[in-house]
Amino acid sequence: MRRSRLITLLGGARTPSWLPAGFAGALNFQTQQAYVVGQGYIPFSPLLTTARTTPELVTDYNGNVTVVGNNTAAISNAGLQIYGATTNVVLWNNDGTNAAWTKTNCTAALDQPAVTSDQTPNTTTSLTATGANATCLQSITLASSARFHTAYVKRLVGSGEIDMTMDGGTTWWAVTPYLNSSGYTRLSIPGKTLANPQVGFRIVTNGDKIAFGLVQNENHNFPSPAIPTTSVAVTRNQDVITGTAALRALISPTTGTIYEAYGTTYAPPAGIWSLSDGTTSNRMDVRSNQTGLAGSFITVGGVQQSGINVGSQGSPGSIAAAVMSYTTGSQQLAVNGALATPGTPGSIFASPTTMHFGQLAGNTNPLQNNLLVFAWSASALGGAAAQALSAQSYFSLPANTIFCWGDSLTAGTEDGTNITYPNVLSTLYAPARLTENMGVGGQTSTQIAARFLAAPFTWNYNSVLWLGRNNSSQGATVQADIASMVAKLGLSRSLVLSVLNGEGEGTGTGVLTNILALNSALSSTYNSRYADVRSMLATAVNPLDPTNAVDVIDRANNIPIFTYRAVDVTGTITTAVVAPTDTSFSVSVSGLAANFILAVGSEYIYVNAVSGTNVTSCIRGYAGTTAGAYATGQAFAGTDNIHLSAAGYALVAQWVAAAAGY
Repeated sequence: MRRSRLITLLGGARTPSWLPAGFAGALNFQTQQAYVVGQGYIPFSPLLTTARTTPELVTDYNGNVTVVGNNTAAISNAGLQIYGATTNVVLWNNDGTNAAWTKTNCTAALDQPAVTSDQTPNTTTSLTATGANATCLQSITLASSARFHTAYVKRLVGSGEIDMTMDGGTTWWAVTPYLNSSGYTRLSIPGKTLANPQVGFRIVTNGDKIAFGLVQNENHNFPSPAIPTTSVAVTRNQDVITGTAALRALISPTTGTIYEAYGTTYAPPAGIWSLSDGTTSNRMDVRSNQTGLAGSFITVGGVQQSGINVGSQGSPGSIAAAVMSYTTGSQQLAVNGALATPGTPGSIFASPTTMHFGQLAGNTNPLQNNLLVFAWSASALGGAAAQALSAQSYFSLPANTIFCWGDSLTAGTEDGTNITYPNVLSTLYAPARLTENMGVGGQTSTQIAARFLAAPFTWNYNSVLWLGRNNSSQGATVQADIASMVAKLGLSRSLVLSVLNGEGEGTGTGVLTNILALNSALSSTYNSRYADVRSMLATAVNPLDPTNAVDVIDRANNIPIFTYRAVDVTGTITTAVVAPTDTSFSVSVSGLAANFILAVGSEYIYVNAVSGTNVTSCIRGYAGTTAGAYATGQAFAGTDNIHLSAAGYALVAQWVAAAAGY
């Protein structure tokens, strides 16, 4: 069994390591412990009330899945889960033998152990292909809505392609790179707005065999805890977690400091902690506002007294630490070592009756993630002290956790799959390892290094460093920034990845010349602790489309290939008529940029210039395709010039796992 390592940089031997120095008390949701200075350890359960009139599945850091009953907190070593209500519309989601599933060229058997840790025999499905392109599909009658689809899958026999769909096979998503035979992996495919989803699997190779269970299709853009179903759709109700009067009595409502470690939300705005009279008129809270941004508000009598925000929260799913101090005339907020401009509340509500965890006042805006540690002090810390404290860790992580530092190439899921290279990397180990996604889009190597240097609790963990894309022309600076990080980690805990070039930055361009020089220097400096993912992507052949004409051009120009880059802008043409010779037209959405490649029907269009929603210059019939004539409403799909698709990130994860040796 893997042991977790408890990290702390402050605190004395007589108090728990998860109590910040000078604080009056703390709750550790990971260990279900409570400590109050002067009282010592006190019972944990009487401090919280849980209201949720349905069971919930809990997933811990080791990937183990257990079930907790109604009105029971969903807690594991990963913390306290707080999720909103959702409905799984997939019927018989463990039993592929049921008639709800239509099988073609395959046989199903209910002969596999449960996904949950009890491993109950004969409760999930094995699916064996008896011919090529075997499918197992379920049709669902449903009005049009945004859908997110997941399933637990493992490979039993073979090595061929395995796909998932939720549109009846109009789009098949290859999940092959994420599978292993040692246990179930929860897989997701890109979210989509559609009516009447048709969900299921395809086994491309005759004789291959998989197991599946807990298939879920829900109205979200992210995965929430799986919901078992049989003959009807099942709703899991919202987690409502409140502090009891006993806990509220320990915390001053008018002067103090709160420390919280939490998983950044997938669905902003979301509550982290709030103290109120049950309404939004009299409240104080800390919230996860959006990617990279946390906030805190104080309202009295319906009048906002203070509202402050700070960045550096991190990517959705990553762990953040927030510190909020409050007293009349001063409010501070710091997250992960970054400090907000202070607020100046004229007053603070003195008679709260409700304390919410992972929600805002009125049971709204659930966190859609986990809380790890909550601590409180009767003193209001100043800005510098709050900032320093927010860079410390009082939560526990497994010793083999891998931190992934970088920019949008680390953070991003531009194609909407919620699949990043860090979360694929997690599944490549058996059992799965915790990977912390520390990517923030748009940051230079200097900004990333500054975040790293402000978080010393991460220095004892293996780390992957993918820096420099946003300032690749400053080679010496990028090298110095990476060196400052490796100096803290030690070489054996570091893996440096090469900087990518993008479409329009191929052979003969100044951008590629600079990047190749930078990568050469990194390779010379870090030797076996360097992985040249750029070259691997630029020479790759996508087995699902091995002769793609754009890939051929990209390989010839030393560019990471087209079919491993993200399709991240889709829309329609809005110009009335676009003739085959036209090189300008309007579209229904913004987001296109120079060097994007549009797929319109059977034609590729290379975008040279864009102004708002207008393509002002382009190459028609790119890569040997035939230019077509289009009318308003013609759909297109735009492929990003630099960011990768889920399949591209999966390759990066495989190369990282092979090179890292962690």
